[in-house]
Amino acid sequence: MDNQQETTSKVSPFEFGWFCGFFDGEGSLGITVRRRKEHKKYYEGFKPHLQVCNTEIELVERCKYFFDALGIPYYVSYYKGKGKRKPHWNIAVAGLRRVMKILPIIKPGLQGNKKEKADLMMEFCNSRLSKWHRSEYSQRERQIVDRMFELNQRGKRSDPQRLYAKPLEIE
Repeated sequence: MDNQQETTSKVSPFEFGWFCGFFDGEGSLGITVRRRKEHKKYYEGFKPHLQVCNTEIELVERCKYFFDALGIPYYVSYYKGKGKRKPHWNIAVAGLRRVMKILPIIKPGLQGNKKEKADLMMEFCNSRLSKWHRSEYSQRERQIVDRMFELNQRGKRSDPQRLYAKPLEIE
């Protein structure tokens, strides 16, 4: 991986601090459960991501500038408002390698809950990147996914075990 000082020198210390603070307040870290049908079975997969959702396009543009300056691939989505929801933009970095490119850079600027999530996500990504991509998930990797699920829940907590049941046979 690149030297962190070389990577962050592409953005000013002010921009770096702004992004870390903005992400700490407005961003989220999570692991998405993916199920896909292959060879008459459903395979589970977990995909780490970090994202920022905002109604102000100028803030999303500043995030894009930050990611572009650091060479981080990202996705931008626009969602129309519906009912009481306002229209908003979502900028996301998803996938093991992409997340591992940005996470070590911004992790020192995170506080509290997000710092714990960043530590867990880095452990998960490092574990998965050290294996063959189709290998089974270890007990520790499943514990990390469960803990991330708990940290991201508000209100009534549902059982995270229901998210990844054994593969189903399709007839």
